[in-house]
Amino acid sequence: MPAEQSQNPYERILSASNRKHLDNPFRSSSELRAKHFPGAGGELSHTKLSKAYLTEFLDTDPDWQLLAHGTWPWVIGHAYDLAQLVPELDERTKTGERPIDGKKRASFIESYSEAGTQEIEVFLRIFANGGDEFQKAVLDKLDKAPEPPPEARPNAPAHSAQPAQSTPQPEPKRPDVDDLDPITRAKMAVIGTLFFFALSLIPLGIQFWRQPDQEHWIVVSISGVLGLLTIIFSIDYLRKKP
Repeated sequence: MPAEQSQNPYERILSASNRKHLDNPFRSSSELRAKHFPGAGGELSHTKLSKAYLTEFLDTDPDWQLLAHGTWPWVIGHAYDLAQLVPELDERTKTGERPIDGKKRASFIESYSEAGTQEIEVFLRIFANGGDEFQKAVLDKLDKAPEPPPEARPNAPAHSAQPAQSTPQPEPKRPDVDDLDPITRAKMAVIGTLFFFALSLIPLGIQFWRQPDQEHWIVVSISGVLGLLTIIFSIDYLRKKP
């Protein structure tokens, strides 16, 4: 039996995700990190992160939001193939989790292979439990799925050695602040506030040098507010930093 087919299907789905993507929920949620990595500091490896997702998947009451997050790169990589299954996905938004019937499963095996069908079954289960926001995001993504290149087979298997490259990737969008992880945003806030705080000290020093007998409350207030913001953002950054 090939090594990839001996893996848990969800483990194969996770192989499409890079380390940073898998790590994001643990960097933004101290509760999740404490659950799977108590006392761990520094950078977590892809292997450790994948094991945490797989442990959650095998739990009797899993965190479906976390499992759904782990499927996203796999969804992007197989957007065209999954777009053919939109009726199945629509049905699960109404009926919830349910198995694929035998006849339909046989047709999936013919089109996508046994390994690919197993991955689809796992994804359908996560999709049914992932919540309205995740379901809407997936359906919107599949609605905009690009057409495959002319040389691609019309029924390409959902499972491949490099799943993330099985379909053309959409053009990368310009980075946005909302796309950054919480730690990076906190670091940017600290650096930005420190910069303006340093600038505010220049007129403050000039005023006290030229007129040392004056209070200069306006400049002092501006520096004080920026200094306070620097302390607040620094505390927020240190709290989020692993």
